[in-house]
Amino acid sequence: MKKHSDDVMFLDIEMPGINGIETAQYLQNVYPELNIVFVAGHPEYALDALKVHCSGFIEKPFDKNIAKMAGDCADVQFPALLCSESRPLCR
Repeated sequence: MKKHSDDVMFLDIEMPGINGIETAQYLQNVYPELNIVFVAGHPEYALDALKVHCSGFIEKPFDKNIAKMAGDCADVQFPALLCSESRPLCR
C-alpha cells in the first residue's frame, strides 16, 4: 500500500499462503485506521473476523441488493457489521 493510506481493504478468509484473519491482524498493526471488510463464503469465520475488529463481513455468494447496500454505507469507519441476505449491512 502506498504512503497515503487507503480507506477500505476487502479480504477473503481463505487465500493462498496466508489467511485473511492473519492478513487483517498485520494490516491493523501497520495501518490502524484501515477499515477491513471480509468477503467470505464461510460464515463460520464471522466470529473470528469480528475478533480482529473488522468493519464488515459480507457472506458469499451475495446478490446485487447486498452490493448496493454496501455502497450506501458512507460511515463505515470501524463498525463491526455482519452481512448476509438475512442480516442488513447498515444499521
